[in-house]
Amino acid sequence: MPRLLPSPRRLPSPRARLLAPALLAGLAACGGESTPSAPAPVPFPVGKGFTASLVEQSRLILSSKDGRVLLDGLPPAAVAEGDPPLTGFAVRDLTTQFEMQFGSFRPIDTAKGPWRPAQKLVAGAGSGALDLQDAAGAVLAHLHFTEPESGHLAVEITPGDGPERRFSWGFACAKTDHFAGFGAQSLDVDHRGQTVPTWVQEQGVGKSDDDNYSGVWFLTGTRHASQIPIPQYLSSRGYILTAENDLRSIFALCSESESAA
Repeated sequence: MPRLLPSPRRLPSPRARLLAPALLAGLAACGGESTPSAPAPVPFPVGKGFTASLVEQSRLILSSKDGRVLLDGLPPAAVAEGDPPLTGFAVRDLTTQFEMQFGSFRPIDTAKGPWRPAQKLVAGAGSGALDLQDAAGAVLAHLHFTEPESGHLAVEITPGDGPERRFSWGFACAKTDHFAGFGAQSLDVDHRGQTVPTWVQEQGVGKSDDDNYSGVWFLTGTRHASQIPIPQYLSSRGYILTAENDLRSIFALCSESESAA
């Protein structure tokens, strides 16, 4: 089974791992003579068991060796305040505080700035190095891809030039995509369409239908509250993605616009 580890959503030196075969990147365009052909993806070396391509230096595609697209990165897009970051890569400066009651924790995020989407993906110094830049060329984050063993792709994410430490990696979903995992989860087996926060807390008495905190929030369990959460899922595309991070990781698995972050 190939394994893929995506980067965690925060940046203090997280590692993401992906287990999967190589990456297939190709764009087909058809039309008359007046229709310009799409630019060919540029190969980006990540390891012998995977292939990666950069599309117009703004979109990253990871595929398995047998040609299956594993992570089809989203193109750059603006992120409106309050909306999820449905863009290829983005960073944000914010702080998180936790209120604790009887073993239950309520996170409170305070944003210090908007999401900053990456507009350009630039190969950095050394094999497997990729810099994420904004429109002005400022580095938002550094990615470093390695293959510790056959079929195992690791991605280490480190901060860029600014204060941002929240990190998002978005990719497209197909109608056939499904996601299982995340440790001890009592309500769902397939998490498609769910936003799954993974961090250790009391599971609560009973379960609500969502992860909102209201009423006696420290007594009633939220949908994904778990004493044994695992920031890892198995995709129906044939890879496992794990976030190696000692902070809270959040997985938004296919929104109405068919994308994940």
